[in-house]
Amino acid sequence: MTADPMSATPVLELRDVAKRFGGIAALSSASLVLPTSTVLALVGENGAGKSTLIKIVSGVQGQDEGEVLVDGVPVRFTTPQDATAAGIATVYQELSLLPGLSLAENLVLGTYPKRSGIIDWRRTRREAAELLDELGLRLRPTTLVADLSLAERYLVEIAKAVRHRPRVLILDEPTAALDPEDSRRIFDLMETLRRGGTSMIFVSHRLDELFITSQAYMVMKDGATVGAGAIADTSEAELVRQMLGGATPERTRSATATREASATTSPIVLTARAAASPSVQGVDLVARKGEIIGVAGLRGSGQTELCRLLAGVDPLVAGDMEVDGRTYAPRGARQAMDRGVVYLPQERKSQGLFLNLNVAQNVAVAPMVTGRIRWASRRTQERLATDYRERLDMRLPAGRVDTPVGALSGGNQQKVVLARCLAAGPTVLVLDEPTRGVDVGAKQQIHDLIRAQAAEGMCVIVSSSELSELLALCSRLLVLHRGDVVVTLAGDDMQETTILSHASGVSDGATSDRRDAS
Repeated sequence: MTADPMSATPVLELRDVAKRFGGIAALSSASLVLPTSTVLALVGENGAGKSTLIKIVSGVQGQDEGEVLVDGVPVRFTTPQDATAAGIATVYQELSLLPGLSLAENLVLGTYPKRSGIIDWRRTRREAAELLDELGLRLRPTTLVADLSLAERYLVEIAKAVRHRPRVLILDEPTAALDPEDSRRIFDLMETLRRGGTSMIFVSHRLDELFITSQAYMVMKDGATVGAGAIADTSEAELVRQMLGGATPERTRSATATREASATTSPIVLTARAAASPSVQGVDLVARKGEIIGVAGLRGSGQTELCRLLAGVDPLVAGDMEVDGRTYAPRGARQAMDRGVVYLPQERKSQGLFLNLNVAQNVAVAPMVTGRIRWASRRTQERLATDYRERLDMRLPAGRVDTPVGALSGGNQQKVVLARCLAAGPTVLVLDEPTRGVDVGAKQQIHDLIRAQAAEGMCVIVSSSELSELLALCSRLLVLHRGDVVVTLAGDDMQETTILSHASGVSDGATSDRRDAS
């Protein structure tokens, strides 16, 4: 039987926890109740305080005020080891596995079983196999992590975290980069753990996932708890209302309205004819000024690779492309930027940001590279970043653009990457998962900005694992299956069932053809 979220002694409780960094309050009054065998959905906009709360519970940071209790007993963690000893484990969005090692080596890393002072590899593999089997994961202990899919890596990361039987498991956006099928594998493992007595704090900006996985919820805004209760007693609309402080987010324009406003007769800015990279087969595309074109497909079908090809990150190995009527075969992203094609990568931390630089320095990089700004003084950098801070509603401590990017929430980091792309003055903007890991409010702002850029004449190409996002934004969709663009959809053919049937390879293409709808 599922535990009542509001009854019994909770395994973990926070009472009016506060945390300040200088003069900035990251948490002001955060309270949380987590019963045994319960999944608690932790909800809030980027910058609401979720990450700080997780760090306090994980022992990465200590609170300034308030109490943390485990089984009703006050505790104060000063290191992650303190939290581990109290039975709390955390799986962060950024994976910590070592790709060059096997599953077994990763699962017992740092605690290898030994015999006579020498690592007992046979026992290592046996213990790993027993853990994987117990969790219902059909994976071989000898497999290298580098050979796993992204979903499998998250499963192994979770298995590593629960190896020592934690009582509380914190999952920070484990499905942000996964498609629905892969996410289901995470949910199944979560249910297995919950039935075994593990309590979980689950963070996801995909609100529908919370109703699949969770029994309780807690909403944060501006560092404080503003709502909590049983998940069965609320709704997605109510969670959004609480996250936004009672405001109702602007309704996304319908796909029909977006298509009616599309620039189908505008000048052509990008053409691809049988264009191919090592990972993508011949692509035909005619992209026009003011269009928003979507890229859809199941994970691993080549969406990212197509974006990388168009943006010059992956080489053109066959076919040809043109930008503004001139041959386009860039040898890298720098040459693509020089021709007006700018790329926002899916992995913002490893590929999109300089984490050791501040916001202003990150934003100013692109225009300096493209020559739009020959020399950027500190004042020039800050003036440029301030403009984009206001346009994108970046939530920065005290509004300071000299804040290190590494100190920002994921949604605000995404806005910094987008600001840098726009500062380059692109003709064609290629966006790979532009709203990955951002909250509903930030997502709406990014959507509005994409539409505004298209209305001003920019051509935008968007890849997203969320079909609803593509349908809301795009006038046309390229659907990929196993590295091949199997169909271009437009008009009434842009339906989720149609997209999924082509993406999964089960459609015979009778309703649409592969010709570009120019």
